[in-house]
Amino acid sequence: MKPPNGRKIVLRFNDRLQSVGNEAGILSGVVGMLGSDYTKFPICEKDWRKELFHFEEDSGGIIKRTILKMLGRTWKDMRNHLYHYFYDEELTLEENIRGHPPRITADHWRWFLDYRNSEETKSKRQGCPVSRGELFVLTHKRTNGFYLHDVTRTTGERIAEIEQHDESSRR
Repeated sequence: MKPPNGRKIVLRFNDRLQSVGNEAGILSGVVGMLGSDYTKFPICEKDWRKELFHFEEDSGGIIKRTILKMLGRTWKDMRNHLYHYFYDEELTLEENIRGHPPRITADHWRWFLDYRNSEETKSKRQGCPVSRGELFVLTHKRTNGFYLHDVTRTTGERIAEIEQHDESSRR
């Protein structure tokens, strides 16, 4: 990519090391385009981080982690979209491979389908429907169990209350 008018875009960060200003929107757009481009980040990888980026040290690596999380989330979303859009459970594996997405080779698509359909990859909740509320909570919590933001925590807690109420009324 070429910078606009040959100039560099300078990212500004607040005291919580979150990118701010118009440049933050540019960063988000670029990361979104890059992460969803499966020609640059092939879907036939279990993990997209292959020492592709180098970041100068910052306050404990927070900026690096933030950018890589944004990129990773977009990459995962694109893979999920491709799988659900192009994969048909009623077709055989070979029929699904023949219907691979444009710009993805049949070999990469086969690898991805084998990966997505392997026992190792399938969710522990397989066979048990996951509610929209559970999905929200799973996708808005960090690995340490804390919500990403106060708003998502409030929403997640409200979802838990509703689902707990629904569960008790079914008994």
